[in-house]
Amino acid sequence: MRWVLAVGVALCLIGAGSARAGAWMREDGRVFLSVKTTLRHVDGLLRQENDVYLDYGLGPKLGVGASLLQTSPESGHALLFLRLPLGNTDGSSRMAAELGLGAHMTAGQWAPMYKLAIAWGRGLNLRRANGWIQVEGAVEHRAGTGPPLYKLDLVLGQSDGGRLRPMVGLGLTGGSGRPVEWSASTALLIEGGKKTTWLIGTEVKQSRFGLTLGMWRDF
Repeated sequence: MRWVLAVGVALCLIGAGSARAGAWMREDGRVFLSVKTTLRHVDGLLRQENDVYLDYGLGPKLGVGASLLQTSPESGHALLFLRLPLGNTDGSSRMAAELGLGAHMTAGQWAPMYKLAIAWGRGLNLRRANGWIQVEGAVEHRAGTGPPLYKLDLVLGQSDGGRLRPMVGLGLTGGSGRPVEWSASTALLIEGGKKTTWLIGTEVKQSRFGLTLGMWRDF
């Protein structure tokens, strides 16, 4: 199935930027688009994973968006979400809560799904540039797949100071009766002009290596 990639291409035609989401609210009327593809070797085969993320600011106190993910031809999810700030929205540290509702696909079958996440982020003053750090904890319940999944993600990136900027991430996923899975990623952000940023990187998930290509844009 190519449904996520098809949606991503369609969104690219209308508009993709600085990737702060989670703890940071999008400005009123602003849209952020991320389109990403990862090529990964799984059981000796090359698998394509597609990820599309859209975030729209309805004001300083509300954000809405969508997340589409395809991890194999028969697995993925489609979520709509709301994001609300928690506490101060003007300081260097931010917090926000996010509720996502939608459906997941497992073994080619669709079933309901929800996600609840809380994120903390902080802007960083680096020696010659600025950056950010974000920690996000989430719980996901996918009907028909057993107990909820619990996720913890850490991202550290550089937001300015040159056309080439690094970003790294770490992630843990587990749940009752499930083994803990880990992932680690590194990426190079390439400023492309017209509020577009290109991304090239690598991701290791449970020792399975992947090459990631992506695009961000604000509009």
